[in-house]
Amino acid sequence: QIQEVREMLVRLCQVDPMRSSFYRDYWSRLLLETAITSWWSRDSCHDNNTPGDGYHDNTPLSLSRKYLTRIVHHDYMFAVRVLDLSGNSLTTLAGFGALRTLERLDISSNRITTLEGLEGCGNLRSLDAGCNCICNPCGVLVCTKCRIEDLVLRGNPLCESEMYPGCVKDSCPMLCTLDGVDL
Repeated sequence: QIQEVREMLVRLCQVDPMRSSFYRDYWSRLLLETAITSWWSRDSCHDNNTPGDGYHDNTPLSLSRKYLTRIVHHDYMFAVRVLDLSGNSLTTLAGFGALRTLERLDISSNRITTLEGLEGCGNLRSLDAGCNCICNPCGVLVCTKCRIEDLVLRGNPLCESEMYPGCVKDSCPMLCTLDGVDL
């Protein structure tokens, strides 16, 4: 059923290109709502399990390669600890600060230009932001407010700078691994 909706939205984008951004954002909202509902419904099978306790401690929410253009309903993802958003068309991380329990985030292969928005993710330990559009070292400065130990940025224009490794190490005081290399 969801695939039929996707096909209809693709057709609408072709017929009405002026509203294609609206249709793509609508797809993102619909798919996200469906995924979050499914993720939360896993709790219904388990007795004495409150949201965020036990069962969901390491159950990832995977939204990889779903043609997402934006993320909404951050407040419904407050218990997510592992989130995979790789291979989409995301451009911003606005609102991600609501994901306070988030420990691992994969946002690789999107169109993100800055890591701003992750400021509230104080439990974030592992971040894969490879193959995005981050070109300015200031785009990584937000990591000073996170406790990132494992960071992947390879494939971003920022990595071509000679100052890249030093700047990132200064921004992430707890960093142990950068682009798969132990520091």
